[in-house]
Amino acid sequence: MKIFLGLLLGVGAWVLFGPNATLLIISGLLILFMLLWPKIFLRVLIGAVAFIILIWLFIQTSPVQNFIAEKVATKLATDLHTTVKIGHVNFSLFDKMDLDNTLILDRNNDTLLKAGSLKLRITDWFFFKKNIELKYIGLEDAVIKQQRSDSTWNYQFLIDYFSSPDKAKNQSKKIVLKIQKIDLKNIVYIKNDNWEGQRTILKTGSLVVDADNVDVTKGVVLINSIDMDKPYYSIENFNGLDTSHTVRIRKPGTLYFNPSNLRIKILSINIKNGFFASGTRGEIPKAGLFDGKKLEASKINGTIKNFNLIKDTVFATISLNAAERSGFKVKTLQASYKLTPQQMEFSNLFIKTNNSTLTNYFAMQYKDFNTSIKNYVDSIAMKAVIKNSLVYTDDVAYFAPSLSKWNQKFLISGHFNGKVNNFTVKELFARNASNTYASGDLTAKNIANRNKISIALSNANVQTNVREISFIVPALAKVKSPDLVALGNVHFVGDFNTTLSKINAKGTLASALGGMYTDLSMAFPAKAEPVYSGSLQTKQFNLGKFLSIPDIGNVSFNGKVNGSSFNLDKISTKINGSFASLTFKDYDYSNLEFNGEIKHKHFEGDFKANDTNFNFTSKILIDLSGDVPSFNVFGDLVNANLRALKLSKDSVGVTGLFDLNFRGHNIDDFLGYAKILNATVTHNDQTLDFDSLTLTVALDSNNSKRLVLESNEFMATVEGQYNILQLPASFQSFLNHYYPSLINPPKNQLSNQNFSVTVHTEDFEKYAKLIDSNLSGFDDMLVTGKITTVGGNKFNFDINVPAASYKRMSIEAAKISGDGDDDSLLLTGDIGKFHLTDSSYFPNIRNG
Repeated sequence: MKIFLGLLLGVGAWVLFGPNATLLIISGLLILFMLLWPKIFLRVLIGAVAFIILIWLFIQTSPVQNFIAEKVATKLATDLHTTVKIGHVNFSLFDKMDLDNTLILDRNNDTLLKAGSLKLRITDWFFFKKNIELKYIGLEDAVIKQQRSDSTWNYQFLIDYFSSPDKAKNQSKKIVLKIQKIDLKNIVYIKNDNWEGQRTILKTGSLVVDADNVDVTKGVVLINSIDMDKPYYSIENFNGLDTSHTVRIRKPGTLYFNPSNLRIKILSINIKNGFFASGTRGEIPKAGLFDGKKLEASKINGTIKNFNLIKDTVFATISLNAAERSGFKVKTLQASYKLTPQQMEFSNLFIKTNNSTLTNYFAMQYKDFNTSIKNYVDSIAMKAVIKNSLVYTDDVAYFAPSLSKWNQKFLISGHFNGKVNNFTVKELFARNASNTYASGDLTAKNIANRNKISIALSNANVQTNVREISFIVPALAKVKSPDLVALGNVHFVGDFNTTLSKINAKGTLASALGGMYTDLSMAFPAKAEPVYSGSLQTKQFNLGKFLSIPDIGNVSFNGKVNGSSFNLDKISTKINGSFASLTFKDYDYSNLEFNGEIKHKHFEGDFKANDTNFNFTSKILIDLSGDVPSFNVFGDLVNANLRALKLSKDSVGVTGLFDLNFRGHNIDDFLGYAKILNATVTHNDQTLDFDSLTLTVALDSNNSKRLVLESNEFMATVEGQYNILQLPASFQSFLNHYYPSLINPPKNQLSNQNFSVTVHTEDFEKYAKLIDSNLSGFDDMLVTGKITTVGGNKFNFDINVPAASYKRMSIEAAKISGDGDDDSLLLTGDIGKFHLTDSSYFPNIRNG
């Protein structure tokens, strides 16, 4: 029986301790001792058990546990050559250990670990288990510092100690992180890397992990929930002490986020009042502006559902809100989230910021997030599919400050691709709250630099006005002539691009003044006049209102323009083109061609009109540089129908050669000559031909003006100081003195007049009928007279008319004289015959 029992116990010992020869020999000796001396063995066994129980009870007491902890700490401090302290210990031999007020210093007497409370829960009866499992970790009021000033971290001495050959030889069991719960409160982790130049801080007010299965040895992390209260994470980069500037290159085939190739799944992550910061030491960001070199996001709240880490890719469903240092707020962020080493993607996206709302897809691409975020504007490439989103320029201005004063709200759709500073938007549609909208393919460059910003829109369909577009091109607001405001809302279809100082437009434009087709380039240099060139085609465009010239109306023009400035003092412009129609004084001229140049108040050009009622070819020189404009025009007038042209109420037609060389604003400051050669005038079906008609005005040495109007059949001379435009008012003033009850005085103050008049005719009847068709005669007529208003009003005249008639009245051999002053008018005359009708007349009429 003893032999059978011995064999049975021996087999059991072999099964249990076969791999360990020492334990197998000890168990064999114990079995032999039990079989040979069973009573002694029983006594020894009972005593041993009692001793073990006594030791176990003794170790459970607090004084003994703290004594042991103190000895362990002293031994570790001696071996590690540093400070190791444990304030209080409470542990069970089977499954738990609680440490209070633990302190471990590094070799520089700086804190490595300081913990108010550390709680561990491990496998029951762990000494019978092959692996020891840590099921629960609790840590409160702890500070962990990881730092270095050279290539060695401050905790390296611990690694060296516990991985020494002696320690490794004595380690018989392996601790397995198979955690069910982690409970952290008031934890601070500081990683201060002065060698490479980076400071990382992790803090949490509270972090509770409810795990389903955490088995690091098998690479599986399955967590039900993580609840974080006041989590804090910041990264600060600076110039480290390592001058070798070694760039760490990840080995091919290794993972970026997940080098251990863990499979992590978290059903729910709840964040309350979180904080994230990333920046460069020494950078001072501008208030109110986003700066990737100093990123700070606070008040982070939300939930992350179904978090999965597979290889190097993170998947999750997120719902978050946060506020950035600049003032930019993410009030709502909902999306299906995907993260890879080179991309952050948000699909099924809904974002609500300070004032804007965005959907539907957004992705950021980068080489390395930590380095690229420092220069977000130029380093982070973005892709977005925007659908029916509302964007306020105030929100965009946090990233592009040049838009800060635009104050516009846009409804936007499109496919965005690029960086903040340089991007394209395909199939763009944008409409603001007023009258501006745009569609097409947009390209924008240098958005963050107002002085270099450029915007191009191809396949454009745009409506805007000067007030709104002048924010992008401020120089437009300073242009007073032409009147850009009069264009109203401008609708443009074509291709358009602009910078701060230049506009290129090719397409069709419709405005309140009419339509046009343009292929124009217009530049606004900072310290120079506007420059423009290209082709222009208008259709019923109200040029008069555009240029503030009332007599000009609609114009249909097709031609080219090349020049600079709109200021008459500085303008230098060439215009070549044709007018299908041009309205002037309510007449619509057609088939006009014009080729000329305007340069510094000088105009030179060729003009040709092939209108039905106006056929004229001329060369024109105009000089506006002096106080008084001068004109030199030589042209061939084939025909001009003045009534059709609405320049006369009667039927008047004119042909002839024109030679004009004069200066002046009007007839009163006219100096020079105006000639009509080989002319024909038709008045109410009566035709008058004359070789020449010349108007000459000159000044003598006494600054007296001499005006001569001369043809083959008459000559009129006016000499002295006069104002022709005031002559009617001067006669009105004289007559008011004589007949005040019938004639009112002039409304305006008159200048002094002192001149003489002589008119002599030869065969004049045909000219008289041009004045009035009821007139006839007036041949060989002589009229002389003088008017002065200097020192009192005086005038006199003598008229000698051999024969003249008006309708049925006629006179013959008429001599009339007049002499007047401020008080009286004396008329004398002698008329040989006066005919009232065809059958009655009064001979020898005298009046004195």
